[in-house]
Amino acid sequence: MALLLILCLCLQVAVAHTIGHVAATVSMSKVAVSFTHIIKSGEPAFSVLVSRFLLGKSFPIPVYLSLVPIIGGCALAAVTELNFNMIGFMGAMISNLAFVFRNIFSKKGMKGMSVSGLNYYACLSILSLLILIPFAILVEGPKMWAVGWQTALSQIRPNFSVFYHLCNQVSCMSLDQISPLTFSIGNTMKRISVIVSSILIFHTPIHPTNAVAAAIAILGTFLYSQSHPMRAFEDSSTLCKCLNYKKLSFQVWKDHVKNPRIPPRIAMQALISQKAKIPSSLFAINGRRIMQE
Repeated sequence: MALLLILCLCLQVAVAHTIGHVAATVSMSKVAVSFTHIIKSGEPAFSVLVSRFLLGKSFPIPVYLSLVPIIGGCALAAVTELNFNMIGFMGAMISNLAFVFRNIFSKKGMKGMSVSGLNYYACLSILSLLILIPFAILVEGPKMWAVGWQTALSQIRPNFSVFYHLCNQVSCMSLDQISPLTFSIGNTMKRISVIVSSILIFHTPIHPTNAVAAAIAILGTFLYSQSHPMRAFEDSSTLCKCLNYKKLSFQVWKDHVKNPRIPPRIAMQALISQKAKIPSSLFAINGRRIMQE
């Protein structure tokens, strides 16, 4: 019963997940891999805009300012791209939008449920496969059967799909082990390595202005990760229940905030919401001052 509930909650997430990956793959088939990832670095801009205008959420001014280099860098990269293709460009943009809705649906659907990153990604992968099978048969079925399985497998290269799957699976698993801020910084570095390695391996011709645009967009993504308020729990009452604040001593609280899943700022916010008397010495943890929200 629990598994069926999780699968139902994952269905809309899987739809957005499938659209995002298919659109990204279409983009990479039409334009250079480096260009696709430059455009995909603009995903934070979509996240902020969708959250602001559709969900009514507000963000600190630094978050909005960080969108300027992201949008400017992506726009400059599109203008200066030597082998620009509209289908490839739109594929990357649709992928950004789909992944934003995937994150929103995921956050709402799985709220209050304890599912590991590995199991969660497994559910998404299975549902995405079921969603794609009818479309694959409808679009490529006749060609696939005519040419034969052997030719199809030789063109698909199973090792590519394995690496692609592992890349996304490790990404989901890492969220269970590190803080959101560390993850976002690592994701930025991954984007840089993919862009640089694709240019070197495929000998992709790149205009100097295009390289500057990529650097600006990636810098904007990094600034966004630094300025975006990282909230593990939006509802402080949920955190209070998780940590059992009625019986929580300050020493136990200090032990809890060492857990990377619970940022100290969030734990502090929950304590403040409970009107607890907090010594000033606890406002600095690991040499870092905690901002009251």
